[in-house]
Amino acid sequence: MASEAEAAAAAVASPPLCASTDAKSFLELISSKFEWGDLSDDIVMDIGCGNPKIKFCDLLLGLFPKVKKVIAIDKKSHLIAYIKCGKKDPKIDFEYGDIEDRSTLENWEGKISKVVSSHCFHQLKDHELAFKNVYNLLKPGGEAALLFCLQSGYVGWHVDLVNDPKWNRYYNASIHLWFIQI
Repeated sequence: MASEAEAAAAAVASPPLCASTDAKSFLELISSKFEWGDLSDDIVMDIGCGNPKIKFCDLLLGLFPKVKKVIAIDKKSHLIAYIKCGKKDPKIDFEYGDIEDRSTLENWEGKISKVVSSHCFHQLKDHELAFKNVYNLLKPGGEAALLFCLQSGYVGWHVDLVNDPKWNRYYNASIHLWFIQI
């Protein structure tokens, strides 16, 4: 029988697939598991592209340089405007779109081959609606791969503080706390 130390070492040596939250590793994983090939015939949508420091679209293009088109959406129009200023690759279109508001997505319904999203869905209020909208975006045979946090000590800690009368007064009421308990 393996000791606790040996079991821990084995777990670290071969972590479960869900352990990786790194965007590049996520893209490599879905490429391999879904056997995506070069995506030269595919339109890919990146949901929640907003943070220009993450550059998920650049990682996507690095892994799939022959992709037909990437449509990167975010519901924060100021971030889209900022990203468009530095846009370099003609294969990427940065557009306003809110995965929780179907009216902002209608132009792409049934036209998207692949939907990807990294670290966005845990910030949403209506997960069911968001998943329905992803489904509506996909053309027949399309695929979606979403990386998001289901449970986190960090998130739980913030929720506990917000709900504790002793500490919640230190949270600015105008700030939307996006942590959601599932």
